[in-house]
Amino acid sequence: CISGKNYEVGEEFKSYFRPESLSSKDGKLYFDERIECQAQLAEFFPGIEIETSDLCTFDSPSLNSYRQNQTPKRNWNVYIPH
Repeated sequence: CISGKNYEVGEEFKSYFRPESLSSKDGKLYFDERIECQAQLAEFFPGIEIETSDLCTFDSPSLNSYRQNQTPKRNWNVYIPH
């Protein structure tokens, strides 16, 4: 997903997401989707094991990012249970 440092959002996000998923810098608000997803998964599935990647769709040229270049392409995530 896009990293928090690259995901600038509007003030309305404060009413939809938990405060720890939001940060501000230079008067701008940023949303960390990774933090929010982990928190929601842990809330709805107690004890779940979560693995994350530090790749950012905005920073990684090998990944698709609408915010980077307005591509209509999307990335796919696959979950394969043990």
